[in-house]
Amino acid sequence: PEYQVPIDQQTLTNIVGKDTVRSLWQLPLEYLMEAADFESTNIANVTVDLDSLDVGCFIRKYTSSGRPFLGFHVDDCDATVNVCLSHSNDHQGGKLIALSNRIVASVGPRNMGE
Repeated sequence: PEYQVPIDQQTLTNIVGKDTVRSLWQLPLEYLMEAADFESTNIANVTVDLDSLDVGCFIRKYTSSGRPFLGFHVDDCDATVNVCLSHSNDHQGGKLIALSNRIVASVGPRNMGE
């Protein structure tokens, strides 16, 4: 897509640091474990080996004149993490709409980094 740039793990680590990347990679693991109802597993004790995960990462820009939205879709990911790169007050529109547990909901407003 026109407003999408792939970014590899090392480049992202250089930009935001290893702890932030580890936290980002942990989010889908937490979601998947919760979705599978692993009540006996303490997520705080799970160690994420960044090198062993098959993770795709990209930065995507949306603009009213370019790519105004991404419609609902199905892809081959088990989980998706969406991080806001600007504060909700810095632009008009741009709401994140998600489908979770068969419920469509607006996520936000969000601060940068959420």
